[in-house]
Amino acid sequence: MKRKRSLILLALILFSLPAAGETLDEYFTCRFSRSPAVYTGPADTYFRAGSGKAQYGSPGKARVYGEENGWLLIGYQTSSGQYRLGYIDAALSLDKMYEAPEDIFLRPLAFDYAPVWLNRDCELTDDPVISGAPIDSLKTGQECVFLASMNMKWAYIELQTGSEWKRGFVPLNAIGGWEAEQPQEPAWEQDPLWLPDGPVSLEEIIIPEEPMIPEETPLPLPTPQPTAILWSGTVPSDVFSGVWAIANQRLTTRSGPSALYPSSGTYYLQAKPVLVLAKHYDQDTASWWVKCRVEADDGTTLTAWTSVRRFYNQDWLLGQLPEE
Repeated sequence: MKRKRSLILLALILFSLPAAGETLDEYFTCRFSRSPAVYTGPADTYFRAGSGKAQYGSPGKARVYGEENGWLLIGYQTSSGQYRLGYIDAALSLDKMYEAPEDIFLRPLAFDYAPVWLNRDCELTDDPVISGAPIDSLKTGQECVFLASMNMKWAYIELQTGSEWKRGFVPLNAIGGWEAEQPQEPAWEQDPLWLPDGPVSLEEIIIPEEPMIPEETPLPLPTPQPTAILWSGTVPSDVFSGVWAIANQRLTTRSGPSALYPSSGTYYLQAKPVLVLAKHYDQDTASWWVKCRVEADDGTTLTAWTSVRRFYNQDWLLGQLPEE
């Protein structure tokens, strides 16, 4: 009986983990002739480790995992012998890269952005390679966003603590999903779930057609994903025709359609409509950028570029936009 319960619990744990479309298991190595500041996320408004002084040390060897809206996610060994994963500004770094592979491909990072929570107390680290040294201590129930997995051991997450946003790694088995929030009876008390006698594997588990959760305690439905919408109202005279789309995260912007252009700021517009005006394909990173109108803190409106990955319904959105 104990053996059957263990197998059932193992199956439930595996099935409850978020689907990890993006992994951080691939990278290329290089060096940089500049020592830029390192942040835990793709903007200088994110938490900066090392008592606010985290910095890549040239000419140390670095791993480059990919690019996100004009920032490179890199890993490097610190002077203390630990390892750190964080972001450096691509505009300050790409032209200072050397000893990179000849067939280099700077892949765009396509994270999952799945809302999750922590099922136990754990520590957040920016070193999933050597020490696992903590940069923060997190409590059970902490809400966060699942981005990717690493080595089938770590979950790469984003969260807000106080007024500060940060990214880092927690053990993969510390992640809970929306379906786990509903109290459930122990799996072995639910009928029916049958395991054959003798040695079994997960493939042999027979899942009944009837739901395992009693009817009086149904699973909550996930929040519907916002969808992009066409503008159907009055367009201000200073705004030419465009498409309204819903941002799936904050917008880190540039003054032009490439990571080489200066930053135009970060705008906290997740789940809000944004007027998108045009698109441009960046040959260097093989990715689409879109031009949009955003409102600054002082109330002024400006035009800036950002990655199309920061919006829902990306294929649909690209199909509506003129190319510049």
